[in-house]
Amino acid sequence: MLSLLSLFTLLVSTEAAAVRRANTNPTVKSSKLVAVASDPHLTRDSGGSVKWGSRTLWTYRDTQYLNSDYQPVNFFSSSASYGAINSDGSVPFSPVPSDQPDGYKYPAEYDLTGDNKNTSFYTILPNECSEDGNQGGNCYNGSRYAIWEDYPPLVTEQSGTITGYTWVKRSLIEFLTNQIPNPSATLYKVTGTDDQQALPTVSVIDEEFWQVDQFAYGHYGNLVVDNVAYLYATNENRDIALAKVPIADIEEKSAYQFYVGGEWTTDQPSVDDTSAYIDIAGGGQGTFYYSEPWDQYVWLGQPGGCACPEFIVSVSSSPEGPWTSPSHVIDVPPGNYTGIGAYTMQAHPEFTPGPAQNAIYVTYTQQYNNTPYETPMYLIEWN
Repeated sequence: MLSLLSLFTLLVSTEAAAVRRANTNPTVKSSKLVAVASDPHLTRDSGGSVKWGSRTLWTYRDTQYLNSDYQPVNFFSSSASYGAINSDGSVPFSPVPSDQPDGYKYPAEYDLTGDNKNTSFYTILPNECSEDGNQGGNCYNGSRYAIWEDYPPLVTEQSGTITGYTWVKRSLIEFLTNQIPNPSATLYKVTGTDDQQALPTVSVIDEEFWQVDQFAYGHYGNLVVDNVAYLYATNENRDIALAKVPIADIEEKSAYQFYVGGEWTTDQPSVDDTSAYIDIAGGGQGTFYYSEPWDQYVWLGQPGGCACPEFIVSVSSSPEGPWTSPSHVIDVPPGNYTGIGAYTMQAHPEFTPGPAQNAIYVTYTQQYNNTPYETPMYLIEWN
């Protein structure tokens, strides 16, 4: 006969097992627009976020300040902000300001703050056309070093000095066309404390941590599992590869292993080695994360090769895969500026949507004509 304690333990474990269910075919129960993430002093492109101590850290690409007439000034290549998070993991949305015009489409706002001091968050290096204090990477011949992070920092330490790492491709573009198909990538280190008002400090670990025509592991996304970082990369054709390294050894290239031919090896593959490609249908921007309710790893983002206003999802029981065929999640309203309607899909697993937790906040970027960029935030509830 079971004791009361044994019965209680059985009930709790049974309930936990019921919550942690392998979900290999995610379907949407509901979705709704809940807010816009914004700093009213800035217009900026393509943002994502990560848990940073007791708050969130958001990093964005191309950024400009808005003057008193809401006109953009002072262009710089990347920026950062802090966002609040409640102690239970929920999002502290703010009411919409009363001076918004009739027809304002957002039911609430998620406030972002931080003084970027007219300076790119990820340092523009001397050989990236940074002459005369240029913070946008713009070169005199009309080309540009687009120092655009695809993912917020991989956080390796959350107590004391908070530490994160970001790999950023040194993309040289002209009219949005890459002049170097598989560019090198810089490894940046991001550090700060939980109570500091200033934005975190960024330092350069290695200007060319990954070389030209190598996979820029970490640039496309990452996961941390048992103190090991799993780092994803793409090549010019959006083929996806994977490496891993203990989080204590991120700065040491000799500590990395690479997933090639279904096995881990210390031999780094070439960027066109088909045996290094992992079977996941992504290629657009998105987020890798672990879903506790599903007991699955998740990639949630955008189809590759288009600015489609659509989120898709793929899941796996391990970071290596195999990954399920992607399934449609939701369509979102696109903007209309220059034909680029919706892009930079991101998931935000650092927030806890509610007691059931079988839900996720997502954001993307849109712009209408010459208005400031917007970061709409949706809540997706899963079946």
